[in-house]
Amino acid sequence: MTLREAEVALEGAGIKTGAFDVLIMAEEASGCSRASLLASRGEDISHKAWFCRFYEMLQRRLRREPLQYIIGKWEFYGRSFTVTPDTLIPRPETEMLVDFAVKHLNPNAVVADLCCGTGAVGISVALEVGCRVICADISQKALDVARQNAVKLGAADKISFVLADVLAGDKPDGEFDMILCNPPYVRSGDIDTLEPELSYEPRLALDGGDDGLLFYRAVTKNYADKLKPGGGFVYEIGYDQADDVKNIAKEHGFDCDVYKDSSGLQRMVVLKKTNRNEK
Repeated sequence: MTLREAEVALEGAGIKTGAFDVLIMAEEASGCSRASLLASRGEDISHKAWFCRFYEMLQRRLRREPLQYIIGKWEFYGRSFTVTPDTLIPRPETEMLVDFAVKHLNPNAVVADLCCGTGAVGISVALEVGCRVICADISQKALDVARQNAVKLGAADKISFVLADVLAGDKPDGEFDMILCNPPYVRSGDIDTLEPELSYEPRLALDGGDDGLLFYRAVTKNYADKLKPGGGFVYEIGYDQADDVKNIAKEHGFDCDVYKDSSGLQRMVVLKKTNRNEK
């Protein structure tokens, strides 16, 4: 087998990123540089010491298991985070939340990262800003992964971890300058229609209720009293949810600014008790 043949196999299974995925799996299995692997895409690798490991990875990917779970890590905000099937896979658009926090916070700030998963958002903010962060999640397994990432990346002294059900209104102690949240926001009825890879991600981290807005309502209502004066909520949203979240914000006395991602899709909202213009 050659790497090119592996690419063709993935592409035949409907995986559009076949060439990239093969390169990442081969790099992980072999320890070789991407440049050397690219230069030898047509060479037979069946005799290589790392072939069995690579072939096992390839079979998992052919079953549409996400690449991130196969290699057990993924990059977010320039750092490698451990990723497991107990956590949602960090995605590039979520870096917008970190960008906003870095721009608006100082080292004396106290921040909450609700529905934290791998801890990618909260850990990145803690390391970039130098502030204190509380990471909260309903899943103990997700918190264990987040704690592992904090230790690995040198942020353990800046972060506390809290097991909390935000829908039930479980609240960490203290008040916050900013509450960051990338909640489950997929409509319940849409989950089974999504790409096969999403079936491997924890449903708990995807399911936002019948209309996808369950968590925005609960967090905005239950945590408003946890914000310091001038503080605000920063949410990731689905591309078609901005107007609905604006209505939720208005209902609870917040103004809502909408921010677009690099693809031009509405992807982040900021709720504050002040008048601001939509971006």
